[in-house]
Amino acid sequence: MSMQIVGISDCKVSKDPDDVLLTYALGSCVGVAIHDPVAGVGGLLHYMLPDASLQPAKAAENPCMFADTGIALLLERAARHGASRGRLTVRIAGGAQMVSGAEVFQIGRRNSLAARKLLWKEGLIIAGEATGGEVSRTLRLEVATGRITVKEGSLAHPPEEPSRSSPMLNTLIVDDSPLTRSLIRRVIDRAGYAAEHVEASDGRQAISRLLERRPDVILTDINMPVMDGEQLLNELRRTGVIHSIPVIVISTDATRERIDRLLALGATGYISKPFTPENLRAELDRAIPNRRIA
Repeated sequence: MSMQIVGISDCKVSKDPDDVLLTYALGSCVGVAIHDPVAGVGGLLHYMLPDASLQPAKAAENPCMFADTGIALLLERAARHGASRGRLTVRIAGGAQMVSGAEVFQIGRRNSLAARKLLWKEGLIIAGEATGGEVSRTLRLEVATGRITVKEGSLAHPPEEPSRSSPMLNTLIVDDSPLTRSLIRRVIDRAGYAAEHVEASDGRQAISRLLERRPDVILTDINMPVMDGEQLLNELRRTGVIHSIPVIVISTDATRERIDRLLALGATGYISKPFTPENLRAELDRAIPNRRIA
């Protein structure tokens, strides 16, 4: 086994099955680990800051210092080693709010959010993460197996994957009508779900909310300004999110042609407005079974 240390503002990619990529001191910094199990390629990036545009000279000197230039370089090097975007597993760690000047500017939070946004644009979904808090982390990637572990203090564990067994239901409700969003919230709460709700008034805002917190289910209208529900479904399909998060469409547009098109895009179900509590409850039970606590 050969230990390859990835320093601060550094990036390494390997195809050697004996290599283990390791980076330390992930405080407000973020580590991005990628692995292609078919090509046997692993890569690890440790960046300090979210955006290279504020310091272009430093970015030109060392692109690994920043999220945008560093992630681009990591993916480019992985591709040169034979990795395919469609096969990559991605996990991140770091983004803590350390007691330092970085805390004032929320660098940790901004670094984590930058990773989510940039990877989303590349069509890559984060499979697990260990971010936030006030602890420094160590990130380790075994190139041969793709096994990733995170050490927080003396405790080592894999990055957390989205859980489907938690009794708390996280919803993302997307509708340009505050009244409709409120109604959906009340129906879900009264249907026996212990739920936390995040809301968005259009598809673009929904993507921003999704990057901040992964929901268990998305409930979306179709006819909205800025980005409508069909465009949102197309974006979720492009990035692969549609395969891991159920999407229920709630809309007045109930033509058979439209419904078939939305289902073909990956929508889990369709409810016509005006809907009844029974309709919504039945669709939720089908999309996310065994999540009601009452």
